[in-house]
Amino acid sequence: MPGMNGIEFIKKARVSHSKIVYFILIGFDINSEISEALSNNIIHKYFRKPFDMHDIDVAIKEDVGNLI
Repeated sequence: MPGMNGIEFIKKARVSHSKIVYFILIGFDINSEISEALSNNIIHKYFRKPFDMHDIDVAIKEDVGNLI
């Protein structure tokens, strides 16, 4: 993404949409920025490419179930 990375985008989005659970897809191993975002509940979970769509589906369904 030009101008900002995914974590920066999510931080901005959380200002207006704080009740949304955020996930991120990454093309590399977990780094300190992703680890910090997980620890600070900026993102709920990350998925590494290539990802398994079933894993993403399960994670979303679990989080939606927790919101109801």
